[in-house]
Amino acid sequence: MKEKNIMPIDTEFVQYGEYKGSPTMTLKKSAEDKWPFSFGFKKAQLIVQHIEEIKHWVETMEKMGVK
Repeated sequence: MKEKNIMPIDTEFVQYGEYKGSPTMTLKKSAEDKWPFSFGFKKAQLIVQHIEEIKHWVETMEKMGVK
């Protein structure tokens, strides 16, 4: 049996949408964020695949004082 198409519910800082028929996710720093970060499903899969490397890079940059 095929699973029903259930989209997650938007929150103040995370919104779900669609671009040219493909699902997207938008992340905001605040509710009034003028420059939100949006990406699609394929990029989300890539982020998940490399999440540990991303975390390590962020930690390294923070230790170097990058803001």
